[in-house]
Amino acid sequence: MEKWFKFNWFDGTTTYGKGKTVAEAADFSGSALRALDYYEEAKELPDDKKEVRVKMLDGDDNILPRHTMFAEQALEQIAKGLMDVVVCMCGREYKLSVKKMPFEYVLTQHN
Repeated sequence: MEKWFKFNWFDGTTTYGKGKTVAEAADFSGSALRALDYYEEAKELPDDKKEVRVKMLDGDDNILPRHTMFAEQALEQIAKGLMDVVVCMCGREYKLSVKKMPFEYVLTQHN
């Protein structure tokens, strides 16, 4: 099972990675390790890093890349504090309820 890890760097920045192991989640070369202060298993992701999971009425359950038009429309409304969003794609309107989880936003389609 994949987990999220938080990487804290000596320059004060923080990055996140997802993987089955720390090495897989790190996704950087051995030389970069010298700049790493410490890492830990993440307990939660910042809102701007959360994944977008969409559960549709037809049973589809997928994590969407944040840069897709569908995810961007939903995230724009979530940023405004809305917990029910409407996404318009290809002439169709999708009504979705939003549940904020530690690592993702779960958007569930409803009528």
